[in-house]
Amino acid sequence: MQTLVLISLITIVVWLLYSALRYGTGEYVSDNYYITKEKWLFSVVMVLTAGLLFLPMLSKSEEYGCFAFLSCMGLILVGTEPHYKTYGKLAHNVGACTACASSLIWSALFHPYITACVFFAYLAYYIAVGKKVMYVGEISVFALVYFNLLY
Repeated sequence: MQTLVLISLITIVVWLLYSALRYGTGEYVSDNYYITKEKWLFSVVMVLTAGLLFLPMLSKSEEYGCFAFLSCMGLILVGTEPHYKTYGKLAHNVGACTACASSLIWSALFHPYITACVFFAYLAYYIAVGKKVMYVGEISVFALVYFNLLY
């Protein structure tokens, strides 16, 4: 299972770094769909990441499998409907909110204090800096999931 987590982590980190270094970052991770030339990569990375994470998340928490399922299905919905600024807005936003909320709950079930610390650190960032807060929040949720799976 650790191999799946590491492949997923490498995939998302390499893609985020590539997008950020080559094109910059937007307000959301989903902005990478609009700012990169390789638009198809957004969908591939989101769906691949979710697919690789599902079994490790489920095996860590069989009794809370619904949160693993909702997290991954939300991310798959984000990947399959990347047009959040136009006609795919509702589907994309439902997927993003579902993935975020389910991932936070799933993470809090294993490390509630770490999840709370990340939340309050994010809140402090939001108040103090206020730039690209959604992007930072989305990356923080990804980091929480990977932390829970690796430790």
